[in-house]
Amino acid sequence: MKTKYILLITLFVVVLFSLYLVSCTPPGVPTPHDWSWDISFPYWGLPFSIFGLAFYFVPTIIAAIRRSKSILGIILLNIFAGWTFIGWVIALVWSLVGETTKK
Repeated sequence: MKTKYILLITLFVVVLFSLYLVSCTPPGVPTPHDWSWDISFPYWGLPFSIFGLAFYFVPTIIAAIRRSKSILGIILLNIFAGWTFIGWVIALVWSLVGETTKK
């Protein structure tokens, strides 16, 4: 039950952050007016930011699915050191080999 709340809070934070990224104004890049389609950054930014953040939180998702005993540590490591590749790999390995709780 506790892991469901942690997973829901993590998902909520990911959605809020992706909405923030989409609302950012893109840099002013001149484009030719003869293009047949005109799709700006926010339309492409939403799917890429959602998939990127989902990939970023893969260790947290794996730990929640496996019901890891140290899920809080994995979440904190993933949030604060996951932006470095080494921190993300350590969180991923920890979520895969860590002890799990019984159902």
